[in-house]
Amino acid sequence: MSQAFISYSRKDKEFVKRLYEALKQHNREVWVDWEGIPFTADWRKEIYQGIEAADNFIFVISLNSVVSEVCGEEIAHALKHNKRLVPIVWQYAEGVHPELAKINYIFFEETNDFNIALQSLLDTLDTDLAHVKEHTRLLVVALEWEQKKRNSSYLLQGSQLEEAEQWFTKGAGKKPLITPLQQEYIGESRKAQRARYRTRLIALTSGFVISTGLAIFAAIGWKEAVRQQIAAQKSALQALISASDGRFTANRDTFDALIEALKAGKKLKELDTDKITISNEERAEVMKVLGQAIYWVRERSRLEDSNAIPSVSFSPDGEILATAGANRTVKIWNKHGRLLHTLEKHKDEVMSVSFSPDSQILASASLDGTVKLWNRQGKLFHDFEKLNTKVRTVSFSPDSQIFATASEDGKVRLWNRQYKVFQTLKHMNYSDRVRSVSFSPDGKIIATAGDDNMVKLWNCQGQMLFKPLKHNAAVFSVIFSPNGKMIASASFDGTVKFWNLEGQELNNLQKNYSDPIRSVSFSPDNKMIAIAVGNSVKLRQLLDGREISLNGHNAAISQVAFSPDGRTIATASDDKTVKLWHKDGTVITTLTGHDGEVNSISFSPDSKTLISGSKDGTAILWNIENLTLDGLMGRGCDWLHDYLTNNANGQSYASHYHVCDGVKTQTGS
Repeated sequence: MSQAFISYSRKDKEFVKRLYEALKQHNREVWVDWEGIPFTADWRKEIYQGIEAADNFIFVISLNSVVSEVCGEEIAHALKHNKRLVPIVWQYAEGVHPELAKINYIFFEETNDFNIALQSLLDTLDTDLAHVKEHTRLLVVALEWEQKKRNSSYLLQGSQLEEAEQWFTKGAGKKPLITPLQQEYIGESRKAQRARYRTRLIALTSGFVISTGLAIFAAIGWKEAVRQQIAAQKSALQALISASDGRFTANRDTFDALIEALKAGKKLKELDTDKITISNEERAEVMKVLGQAIYWVRERSRLEDSNAIPSVSFSPDGEILATAGANRTVKIWNKHGRLLHTLEKHKDEVMSVSFSPDSQILASASLDGTVKLWNRQGKLFHDFEKLNTKVRTVSFSPDSQIFATASEDGKVRLWNRQYKVFQTLKHMNYSDRVRSVSFSPDGKIIATAGDDNMVKLWNCQGQMLFKPLKHNAAVFSVIFSPNGKMIASASFDGTVKFWNLEGQELNNLQKNYSDPIRSVSFSPDNKMIAIAVGNSVKLRQLLDGREISLNGHNAAISQVAFSPDGRTIATASDDKTVKLWHKDGTVITTLTGHDGEVNSISFSPDSKTLISGSKDGTAILWNIENLTLDGLMGRGCDWLHDYLTNNANGQSYASHYHVCDGVKTQTGS
């Protein structure tokens, strides 16, 4: 077995050789195909066995590897066996496999420090090492059992079986996830062990007529068998608890987590009936998974589209909202989720929608090179001349008199209410992308940022105010504080930088993080900033620099936002969930219902509703007004008691509804 398998394009062999040698120098066993395959071997079989026997699957992202058919097959085999994926970037490239794109990259580009990147990789390989190694070991023996036509002699016994069951219980929800084959292998091993005990009991019992001594041994064997049976029953309860909690944590389907929790409740009842002692801690665990499985989804309305939704936006008056679709449409909905208008004039993906501050105009920007303006009734009242570039972002000035568009030709264009471009801000070279445009609260300054690693400040006459503000990698987001006195910029280099309006860096606030930063958000009172760093959010007090981490997502966070009243923080993640947090760092709830990465969120002006947009083609309106920590943990539902009482087989899930906190939720399918 090896600690890592490296998947790469042969065109990147020189880099991989350097990486391989560096890992070997740190005593890491690494499997690479130039080193591990005998000339006479079945090439593909050896590759697959190398993946199966490795603790981690390192994928070298490059322009060559993302289009390699062989690399794609290797990724598919790693995913089939739930291998822990570790993507590293040698060359930045589009079209990365979606499962890899969910994970934080480690950057080995020529502009990055190799040794720093290597240490990050070593730290990743060493994270939760015991779980990963046992995952690999059990996968290998389970595959061998399957290849030997499930011969019982290859099953686990004794202490090995007990250790595997403990690993299964503790490992639910951990990455890499437990595979169905591993689960079946451990289950069949337990069945075989029970069969052996039964056979032994029969032999001991039949010997009773031969010898009193043998009868004593039989009695001892019987007691041991009873003890083992009780232990197995308790282990089964714990496995169901862990399965529900694991599916909840790993963002599995809502009903799967609930079903496993219901099975745990049923098992608890059976143990009580059999007068088997169950500790209060175990009972509390059952109630915990039941409670979280019921309460975690607070879906209000699902707004269906046919493709990815890259942008969502509430109107400032809170009465309507808009969604941008990769299917070339813009849709306008009322605040209750009823579709009002479908706008179909664009000829390519719509990447951004934005309402004017007076709520009277909706602007849409598309990869077809056009910007269109619509009124609240969905009528197109101005169609701008097509640009020879893709337009990705559109935003209005605070007084609604100007709006700005950012495009892939490296330019930001300023448009007036006569629908004319009156200034063009050349932010960067044609090959680079402008990622973010932001107006100051008074509308006098415009901040732009993008792939040239720069933040630039302009006045509305198109003059650059100061020398460009620099990062060491692409800048994802630049925003003004609500009071207009400060600017924050978030970068792929793992830093968030703060600047005053004179273009001077506020070094006392700057901090470096190890992961790319995709989003930042100021609190409405200007006292805090939320920073999306990889899978977590860093919540910093701006006065004294105190910081807490909001941890719980299983993949990178794409956006973080404060509610307008400042009481709640929302995070959207590539793990397909939205989480709501208190300002003290405690999670309020996890909103689950999307089947794809969640890439955009927007609060209603009254902070009572949240809309989330996903790559799965849905936007969801969530009723969050009554979601409090006490509300989630302190209330029960009579429905749950009735369900456990009346559905002893734990298999009937259809047509059950309950009302908790005023939100109607279907708990069946």
